Amino acid sequence: MLLRLLLLSFVFSFLWGSVLGIGYLITTINRDAVIQELLTAATRGDTLTLERRIAWDDLRANVKDDLKQAKENQAEAVGNIGPPISRIDELVDYYIQPENLDFLIALKQSVYPHIQYNAFIHRDGFDPVLTFYVDVGPARDANAADSNLPSFADRTRVRLYFTVEDGRWMITNMHVPMFMVPTRIIPKQVLQNKLEGMQ
Repeated sequence: MLLRLLLLSFVFSFLWGSVLGIGYLITTINRDAVIQELLTAATRGDTLTLERRIAWDDLRANVKDDLKQAKENQAEAVGNIGPPISRIDELVDYYIQPENLDFLIALKQSVYPHIQYNAFIHRDGFDPVLTFYVDVGPARDANAADSNLPSFADRTRVRLYFTVEDGRWMITNMHVPMFMVPTRIIPKQVLQNKLEGMQ
């Protein structure tokens, strides 16, 4: 009887481990495919593909919650960094919109025209198992010459969170360092003029 229980326990553990292992492998392959799809789309300026990988309503709601929580946790000494809590909703709704993808791609082309998009990816992994993240930040090649930049670059990374929605990996959350969050709404024409001035 004991031998049978041990055998059944072993078989169950083996099968469960195999299922988890296969699931992890499939998830890893899918993650890599999604990242490559986004890199290819950004390189081609394919904003439609980028837009379809973002759950916009979830992203805005989660970013709002994340920023408000960060403001509440700030010490008084740094409490003035970033926008006031009362303006976070307005700012997130304004800046996290599909039509701003074109501007982001144009900005990258103006500042880093010869650097591939994969140079902006610093790390990726699972957090937790059913969510994966990608850390993006200043291009590694562009920063290598500045000895003071690595520690600063670490603080300027944005973490994108992907979760499965309707069978697809979608960007549903984004962690942005508070000092990088805009404190006011800049009209799109002003942004466009600044971009043209950089070219």
